Amino acid sequence: MTTQLIVVALCGVGMIVVTIYGLYVMLVLPEKRVKQWAQKRGLVLLMSDDASLDNPFRQGTSKLQHIFRVRVRRQDGSVRSGYVKCGSVYSGLFSDYTEEFWDDVKSP
Repeated sequence: MTTQLIVVALCGVGMIVVTIYGLYVMLVLPEKRVKQWAQKRGLVLLMSDDASLDNPFRQGTSKLQHIFRVRVRRQDGSVRSGYVKCGSVYSGLFSDYTEEFWDDVKSP
């Protein structure tokens, strides 16, 4: 009986760990990635909102990637708006890959 109780307890702990990790990946990691993107480029992130439903990356985006609508301030003080896609097609947010689409640049 005690062996069964230990197995049930371990399964319960495992489910809790998986749930917490899943929440981290869904809620914390996307925002962390967009902040890292801005910092690497020397930008001040003024605004970032989820843009998963309305964005210019309709083709070639997987459900593992996260898309933000952003407004940033460059080092020269100018402000720029656009979209940032974080994560790769296959490894999602576990990749540092980012792709930008700026409002002031015409699409090909």
